[in-house]
Parts: sequence; C-alpha cells; structure tokens
Amino acid sequence: MDFERTRPGPILAPYIEWYWYVQSDDPTPRIQKIIPDGYPEFIFHYGDPFRIYLHSRWELQGKALAAGQIRKYFHLENTGTTDIFGITFKPTALAHLFQLPMQPLTDKVIPIAQLPSSVSGIANAVGIHSSLSGRIAAVENFLKAFVTEAPEQHVIDRSIGMVRQHAGMISVLSMCSELGITDRQLQRLYNKYVGLSPKYYSRIVRFSTIFTQIKEGKISWADVVSASGYYDQSHFIRDFKSFTGEDPTAFPFREASLTNFFARKTRRSDLSNTTQKKSA
Repeated sequence: MDFERTRPGPILAPYIEWYWYVQSDDPTPRIQKIIPDGYPEFIFHYGDPFRIYLHSRWELQGKALAAGQIRKYFHLENTGTTDIFGITFKPTALAHLFQLPMQPLTDKVIPIAQLPSSVSGIANAVGIHSSLSGRIAAVENFLKAFVTEAPEQHVIDRSIGMVRQHAGMISVLSMCSELGITDRQLQRLYNKYVGLSPKYYSRIVRFSTIFTQIKEGKISWADVVSASGYYDQSHFIRDFKSFTGEDPTAFPFREASLTNFFARKTRRSDLSNTTQKKSA
C-alpha cells in the first residue's frame, strides 16, 4: 500500500492541513481502524468502494464523501483495489469557507452530494483528474473562490491554536480568560465551527499528541502519564481504549495501516509545500 501526503499552497494553508493519497492494487479485503484526530475531511474514491462500520452496521460508501469530527474509532474495509484522494481540513475550515454548521456533521461520513450545491461541485472539479497533482490543482482552484478573510482573525481559531499549542492540556476556564469570553460563548463557537465541545476537542488533541509521540518513539511508557496530564495510568488507558478500542500495550503502532498513516503528524511550524511518502 502506498501513502502520500503533501501541504497546500499558501493561500489555502490557513484552511487545509494537507492533501493525501492512498493506493493499493491488492484487492484482498482488509478491515482497518480509523481513530479520531480532530480534523474534518473530504474523501474521493477512484478505485473500488469501501465499506464503513460507523453506526453499528456495515454500509457501502459512495465515491465522494464528507467526514465531520469523529468522537471514537470506526472501521473501513476495501472491496477491491484502492485509489483514494483526501483533503484534511483545519478544524474550522468548512465553517469558514462554506458556512457549514459543523455540529450536524459530528460522527457522520456522508456523500458530498448531500451538502449544498456550491460545496458539492468540488467532486466534479476533482473527478476529471487522474493524477495527484491534477487533483490538488483542481481543489485549490475550486476553493480559492471561497476564501474571504484569514480564519486566524476569528476568536475560535485563536482558541484552536491555544489547544494545539498546549497539546490539549489547557482548561476551558483558561481559554475563556485569555479570549475574554464566557464558557457559554466558547461552547457555542465550538458547536458551530468545530462540531465538538471545547473540552472534548482538547481531549482528542491530547490523545492524538500522545499517540503520535508513542508511535514515533519520542516518549516512553513510563513518561506518558506525567507528560500528558493524565491523573494516572488507568485514566490514560481508559482514554486510549475509548479512542482506539484497544489496550495501548497491544496496539500495532508499527503496522503499515491507515491508522498509523493518519497519525503521522507534521509539526504546525512546518507550513512549506512538503511531501511525505510511505509504502508497505
């Protein structure tokens, strides 16, 4: 299986975390787990369709999908060969670009066709291209028409930046004090622009940070609790199981999988047009 990821151009860097591509000619069905990472996505299947197990049943997915914030793990299974192109958006980007309320998308992966026609047209724009570079160019050309003002100017993005800066270890009270708003105002902003409460979003960021550090060997098991702000080891294990369905000591961190590919984060300070590749 081949994985590739690349950064957006400078105009869309405030809105897009990265573009990604997954390809495999192996048609053997394989169930893979997807865990929360705090980002919404648009996903385009050019190979055989995938099945998804998200709400207690298996369903066959369409070709063009929109995924909101996901609060716990779910499963995907290929039905043949794989050719996927994805756009990982910044947490508030869909609300900024398209004025989409994000709470109705929470824990959902829906056909893009169900979104307003001004948004769903992206599927046609991307669909006529077969190369990764062509698809990225089509996306950038399509999305530039929706860019109005830099989202960093918005209070919700300042809050998101604080959560990321503190690796999820910041209280709602501290954010409200810094931003000069009430907790109720912050809650409304997160519901509208993110689709999660500020506390739950912070929890995902904290988990995602620790997951990545463990996977990349940057932290030992002995240091996990003290480095991540968990009260004790059992608290961390409960959180890990909630997000992944597995005990941390049994998780296949070295396996070439979609789970581990999506967990390979690049630091936010690296905003250049870099490409990361991995094959398995």
